[in-house]
Amino acid sequence: MKQIILANDEVWHGNMILANAESSIINEPDANSLIPPFLSYPEILLERCAATMLMKLQSEIYGLGTIIPIRGYCPKDKLASIACPDQVEHQTGLAIDFIRPAFSSNDICDEFIRKASKFGFIQRYPKNKADITGAASEPWHFRYVGYPHSMIIENEELSLEEYHAYIKQYTINGTHYSLCNDGQSIEIFYVPATSDNQRITIDIPAETIIQVSGNNLDGFIITMWKTRNSGEFK
Repeated sequence: MKQIILANDEVWHGNMILANAESSIINEPDANSLIPPFLSYPEILLERCAATMLMKLQSEIYGLGTIIPIRGYCPKDKLASIACPDQVEHQTGLAIDFIRPAFSSNDICDEFIRKASKFGFIQRYPKNKADITGAASEPWHFRYVGYPHSMIIENEELSLEEYHAYIKQYTINGTHYSLCNDGQSIEIFYVPATSDNQRITIDIPAETIIQVSGNNLDGFIITMWKTRNSGEFK
């Protein structure tokens, strides 16, 4: 077994953080963690992992140069005049907008939408979810949450808000969300932050690969890939 230690201030960090009117952004990415996913648009920046996966997605669909980004990371001071600061996903470095309205009207864009979840991206503001997300449908706005969360959100037809509520039913000492994909066994569960700012220690199998993300609210989403001979999750 090995241990991971979670601190309450890490709730504000990670690919799964929620940004909306009820969940203000506490943490902005460090400038050194931002890179351009499009060489032709060096001013468009994303968090490094999101940018890397977007480049891989573009490469797979042979779409380099055909899908035009118009907005990536925006610091708080540049958003103050056009939107509510600390409530806009572009402050996270995990969201990107593409040119519209042409984005959803050709084959390469349709293919991008079909394959986005494979690379960790979701359409953040889907149709018929405005009462939950607080935003009208924006087919050009994509958000990086990471795989397999993107696939689950797409398959279950959830908004990100709904997914956060959904995943809380899976707890460290209870049932985990489990799936197998491409020979990998993946388990996901939620760990609440402590009310007294104490660190949380979790025991996991030694051969397990783990990702931790805060939800920007009240806890952590733990994703674990079980490798061969890693035993059971505990």
